[in-house]
Amino acid sequence: MSGRERARRLGLRAAGRALAARERRGEPSRARLERLLLVRPDHLGDLLWLTPALRRLRAAWPEAEIWVACGPWGAPVLAGNRDLDALLPVAFPGFTRRPKGGPLAPYRYLRRQARLLRRHDFDAAAILRDDHWWGVLLAAAAGIPRRFGYAHPDVAPFLTDTLPPPPREHAAVTNARLLDALTEAGERRPPARPLDPCADPSNFRPSPADAARAAELLAETGADDGAPLMAIHPSAGVPVKLWDVGRLATVADRLAADYGAQIVLTGGPGDEALTAAVARQMTTPALDLAGRTSLGELGAVFARCALALGPDSGALHLAVAAGAPTVHLYGPADPVKFGPWGAPARQRVVSAGMHCARCGDLSPARPRGAACMLAIEVADVLRAARPLLGERVGR
Repeated sequence: MSGRERARRLGLRAAGRALAARERRGEPSRARLERLLLVRPDHLGDLLWLTPALRRLRAAWPEAEIWVACGPWGAPVLAGNRDLDALLPVAFPGFTRRPKGGPLAPYRYLRRQARLLRRHDFDAAAILRDDHWWGVLLAAAAGIPRRFGYAHPDVAPFLTDTLPPPPREHAAVTNARLLDALTEAGERRPPARPLDPCADPSNFRPSPADAARAAELLAETGADDGAPLMAIHPSAGVPVKLWDVGRLATVADRLAADYGAQIVLTGGPGDEALTAAVARQMTTPALDLAGRTSLGELGAVFARCALALGPDSGALHLAVAAGAPTVHLYGPADPVKFGPWGAPARQRVVSAGMHCARCGDLSPARPRGAACMLAIEVADVLRAARPLLGERVGR
């Protein structure tokens, strides 16, 4: 741990002790829980994994007013979700994938956001990322009287209701565990059964407008109505998750040849060079939609696909939520905690099973070329894909 990190942690603990002492003197009311704020700072997959817990919370507590604070980059995932009442976009420092703007910038932004949150008079907040000290500090600075979270050393000093650190389990289950505790604190009874990926899948339904635009884009790029669509999504949130471009091209060609598939390359803004590199190494033509779809339109494209395949990414989790069979290539991230959340018969994880001291290190500065990704072979990926396609395309 660096000296700066140690100083920050000591400062957080001192501030937490001071806050706890002040709240004990003020004796805040702990009975009224009507307006709830759920804090989820992360990106696409993490927000999709919140949707099963949201359904569970709404079913147990239909009269609660439920708000979610999330980054503007992920808000479209939850827009229109019937299990929440409102979204609060917050550009959480450390998650924007932009320069931080100096050591004091996160604290100045926190003070501004705390003033805005105070206007909403929330009764309780749930900090859904177990190590998110900035989020719990925001909730405390906004005067939210009940603050629920996991006992991470950076977070626990600011919590009023603390759960033990979560075990090694899927993030969707960890979300549900915390919201069940919030439900019980509100004197409601959460469902007795555990969260299950078949009974409680992640959920994303494109709007009719998104579905119509996806159909237009596919028609414009020359999609063959008689061929099954298969999506190759070569990008990921950080370079270290990326797989070899040439191997992706080989997989795409084999799928096109073996199943008569139309390959569509997908990606967000900035991924155009990556999808173009895959297309150049393919021997069969592909449709390239990189940078041409909104999040909803991308989900609508995936919903039309017999398969979506690529390295571990939020987009592949969107494909799961949209109903597509998927193949996910995992290296430095833990698939037990961050794997696909949906019916296991329709989702496959491919991993070389390698472990090193840098497992879990997803720093944007870490370059591509991790040994665990290089160890994944074309044959491994095709072996995972074929059982899914045998049912979907009639082979």
